[in-house]
Amino acid sequence: DGQTLEIMGHRQQGDRVVLLARGVASPRSLLVVTPGLWQAAATHQSVALNTVLADQPGLGDRLLPTLQNHLGLNPTALKTTLQQQASAIPPLATVQRWQVVDDASTEMLLTLTPELLTLQGLSAAGEQPTQLLLTAQGELLYSNLWSGTAPKVVGWLRPPSDQPALVVRQGDRAQVLFWSPQNRRFQ
Repeated sequence: DGQTLEIMGHRQQGDRVVLLARGVASPRSLLVVTPGLWQAAATHQSVALNTVLADQPGLGDRLLPTLQNHLGLNPTALKTTLQQQASAIPPLATVQRWQVVDDASTEMLLTLTPELLTLQGLSAAGEQPTQLLLTAQGELLYSNLWSGTAPKVVGWLRPPSDQPALVVRQGDRAQVLFWSPQNRRFQ
């Protein structure tokens, strides 16, 4: 059974050709990546947001205003809810530290459950978690709410000499979002 691929990018490295391709005209999406470029979100440790805020209060001072501006979350109410629900399994909000955009900084994938948003008096984006990719300074680089369908971030591609890309999935459909240095976001 053959698969048609759409080549989305390529690069020559000596006698090797590095390809980024995705499957098309198939009932299931297929993403083909040259080895060494792919980082799966599932392989990175998640830490409860409550723990991160307790361990690094200065980080909370930078992240919470972004959550307030983007989602309408009240920072004080959010911290109180996270403290009250600290023993929730799985946690209501988690952080994964990633190195996606460049080697000089670490970004954070923040995942908020629909339950947390409901406890905050906000309507959740369906049954899917809300995911935000932020810098340690609180700059919002990606939100799965931007698409209106709340796709799940499954990983990223980081070619050595090219722009990074996020891979998101909605059902069986994978989509690649490329980094825009001009707009400072994945789109």
